[in-house]
Order: sequence, then structure tokens, then C-alpha cells
Amino acid sequence: MPDWIVITTLLVLALILGCGLLLLARQRKNERTKLRLLTGRRQLLSRELDACFAELDALDEGAIATRRQEAEAALNQLHVTLVERQAHLLNYEDMAHLQQCKIDLLATPPAAPDPALEAEEPPAEKRPPRPATQPRREEERDRSTIESDLLNKISQLQGGKKTKK
Repeated sequence: MPDWIVITTLLVLALILGCGLLLLARQRKNERTKLRLLTGRRQLLSRELDACFAELDALDEGAIATRRQEAEAALNQLHVTLVERQAHLLNYEDMAHLQQCKIDLLATPPAAPDPALEAEEPPAEKRPPRPATQPRREEERDRSTIESDLLNKISQLQGGKKTKK
């Protein structure tokens, strides 16, 4: 075999060995850098933990208990306020329902009288007289007539009481 093939083979093997050693050295350098960074981080975390432990040791148990009681009292007050609000909402709901019933009652026309009941009515002398201010139909009554009727009845009742004294 010629010498130049042996020399070329040895050079190629030396080149491959050199590249392998360079890669190994680079990998070790990166690992050392990572270890240095991790050591620095560990020291920083250690200092931070020591500071937190010092703050925990400095905390006053009485102050913590006082703040906890204040928080519980505030929570209880919020609960009471919530219950009161719920009661008010129920009252408003009942009021709205009653108003709707009143509107429905005032809006519906009166039912026609039953002829069988008219025959059983007492004679005109025994029946109490109807007020003159009452409208013929409920549909014709509006708020102003209802208010005026109410004021007339109040004035009649007050006038009757004053004369009795």
C-alpha cells in the first residue's frame, strides 16, 4: 500500500478525534456554565427564603388574630346585608304583584248581575242609598274620579263625626 493512503487515513482519523475532543470540551464548558447559574439561583433563593422566614418570625400573633376577627365580622355583616337585601327584594316583588292585581281589577268590567239575585233584592226602602258620585261603569273611572270620590267620602265622614260631637 502506498504511503500517502496511510498518511491520509491517519490524518482523517486525527481530524475526527480532534473534532470529538472539541465537542466534548464544549459540552463540559456548557455544563459548568449551567452549574454556575444554578448555584447562583440557589443562593438567591436561599437568601429570599431566609428573608421570608425572618418576616414570618417577626409577625405578631395578636395582630393576626385581630385582623382575622375583623375579617370575620365584616363577612358576617355582609351576610346580614345580603339577607336584608333579599327581604327587600321579596317585599318589592309582593308589592309589584299587588299593584298588578289592582290594575287587573280596575281594568276588568264588572260582571252583569244575575237575574235570579235581582229578584231576591230587598225593596228600595230597605236598601242603603247609592252615593251619587259613583260612575255607572268601572271603565269610565279614571284616577281623578277615583281620587275625587275618595275625598268626597272622607269629607262626608268627617262632617258626620263633627255633627255628632
